[in-house]
Amino acid sequence: MGLIGGLLGVGGGVVAVPLQHLLLRLPLRSCIANASAVICASSSVGAVYKNLTLHRHSHDWRFSVGLALILAPSCWLGGHLGAHLTHSLPIRHVRLAFIGLMTLAVYKMAAFH
Repeated sequence: MGLIGGLLGVGGGVVAVPLQHLLLRLPLRSCIANASAVICASSSVGAVYKNLTLHRHSHDWRFSVGLALILAPSCWLGGHLGAHLTHSLPIRHVRLAFIGLMTLAVYKMAAFH
Protein backbone atom coordinates (compact mmCIF):
# COMPACT_ATOMS: atom_id res chain seq x y z
CA MET A 1 0.00 0.00 0.00
CA GLY A 2 2.72 2.48 0.96
CA LEU A 3 5.04 1.58 -1.90
CA ILE A 4 2.35 1.78 -4.56
CA GLY A 5 0.85 4.92 -3.05
CA GLY A 6 4.30 6.52 -2.88
CA LEU A 7 5.17 5.60 -6.45
CA LEU A 8 1.87 6.99 -7.70
CA GLY A 9 2.00 10.05 -5.45
CA VAL A 10 -1.35 9.33 -3.80
CA GLY A 11 -2.48 8.48 -0.30
CA GLY A 12 -2.40 4.87 0.81
CA GLY A 13 -6.19 4.69 1.11
CA VAL A 14 -6.52 5.10 -2.65
CA VAL A 15 -4.72 1.78 -3.00
CA ALA A 16 -5.77 -0.01 0.20
CA VAL A 17 -9.54 0.40 0.00
CA PRO A 18 -10.05 -1.06 -3.49
CA LEU A 19 -7.56 -3.87 -2.86
CA GLN A 20 -9.28 -4.93 0.35
CA HIS A 21 -12.68 -4.70 -1.27
CA LEU A 22 -11.71 -6.72 -4.34
CA LEU A 23 -9.21 -9.23 -2.97
CA LEU A 24 -10.50 -9.79 0.55
CA ARG A 25 -14.19 -9.24 -0.27
CA LEU A 26 -14.63 -7.01 2.78
CA PRO A 27 -17.54 -4.57 3.02
CA LEU A 28 -16.65 -1.08 1.77
CA ARG A 29 -17.10 0.55 5.18
CA SER A 30 -14.72 -1.98 6.76
CA CYS A 31 -12.16 -1.34 4.03
CA ILE A 32 -12.29 2.40 4.67
CA ALA A 33 -11.96 1.89 8.43
CA ASN A 34 -9.04 -0.54 8.04
CA ALA A 35 -7.19 1.78 5.67
CA SER A 36 -7.74 4.73 8.00
CA ALA A 37 -6.42 2.81 11.00
CA VAL A 38 -3.31 1.61 9.15
CA ILE A 39 -2.58 5.08 7.79
CA CYS A 40 -3.05 6.62 11.24
CA ALA A 41 -0.66 4.16 12.86
CA SER A 42 2.01 4.30 10.15
CA SER A 43 1.91 8.09 9.85
CA SER A 44 2.31 8.39 13.63
CA VAL A 45 5.40 6.19 13.54
CA GLY A 46 6.75 8.18 10.59
CA ALA A 47 6.14 11.51 12.31
CA VAL A 48 7.92 10.41 15.49
CA TYR A 49 10.87 9.05 13.51
CA LYS A 50 11.11 12.25 11.46
CA ASN A 51 11.12 14.40 14.59
CA LEU A 52 13.82 12.25 16.15
CA THR A 53 16.08 12.68 13.10
CA LEU A 54 15.54 16.41 12.45
CA HIS A 55 18.82 17.29 14.15
CA ARG A 56 20.69 15.59 11.29
CA HIS A 57 19.35 18.20 8.90
CA SER A 58 19.81 21.28 11.12
CA HIS A 59 16.08 21.63 11.74
CA ASP A 60 14.52 22.51 15.05
CA TRP A 61 11.99 20.00 16.38
CA ARG A 62 9.85 22.84 17.78
CA PHE A 63 8.91 23.96 14.27
CA SER A 64 7.67 20.48 13.43
CA VAL A 65 5.69 20.16 16.65
CA GLY A 66 4.23 23.66 16.20
CA LEU A 67 3.13 22.79 12.67
CA ALA A 68 1.53 19.58 13.93
CA LEU A 69 -0.37 21.50 16.60
CA ILE A 70 -1.68 23.91 13.98
CA LEU A 71 -2.77 21.13 11.60
CA ALA A 72 -4.10 18.68 14.18
CA PRO A 73 -7.50 20.31 14.84
CA SER A 74 -8.53 20.31 11.18
CA CYS A 75 -7.26 16.74 10.75
CA TRP A 76 -9.21 15.63 13.79
CA LEU A 77 -12.40 17.35 12.64
CA GLY A 78 -12.06 16.02 9.09
CA GLY A 79 -11.43 12.50 10.34
CA HIS A 80 -14.48 12.54 12.58
CA LEU A 81 -16.66 14.04 9.86
CA GLY A 82 -15.47 11.44 7.34
CA ALA A 83 -16.03 8.58 9.78
CA HIS A 84 -19.50 9.86 10.63
CA LEU A 85 -20.48 10.25 6.98
CA THR A 86 -19.05 6.84 6.07
CA HIS A 87 -21.23 5.14 8.67
CA SER A 88 -24.37 7.28 8.44
CA LEU A 89 -24.81 7.74 4.68
CA PRO A 90 -26.40 4.98 2.62
CA ILE A 91 -23.73 2.65 1.20
CA ARG A 92 -24.69 3.76 -2.32
CA HIS A 93 -23.69 7.35 -1.50
CA VAL A 94 -20.43 6.20 0.12
CA ARG A 95 -19.64 4.13 -2.96
CA LEU A 96 -20.40 7.03 -5.33
CA ALA A 97 -18.26 9.39 -3.25
CA PHE A 98 -15.39 6.89 -3.33
CA ILE A 99 -15.75 6.41 -7.09
CA GLY A 100 -15.67 10.19 -7.48
CA LEU A 101 -12.52 10.39 -5.37
CA MET A 102 -10.88 7.64 -7.42
CA THR A 103 -11.83 9.41 -10.64
CA LEU A 104 -10.28 12.61 -9.36
CA ALA A 105 -7.12 10.73 -8.34
CA VAL A 106 -6.82 9.16 -11.81
CA TYR A 107 -7.35 12.57 -13.41
CA LYS A 108 -4.63 14.14 -11.23
CA MET A 109 -2.21 11.26 -11.82
CA ALA A 110 -2.73 11.46 -15.56
CA ALA A 111 -1.84 15.18 -15.35
CA PHE A 112 -4.71 16.31 -17.55
CA HIS A 113 -4.96 19.53 -15.59
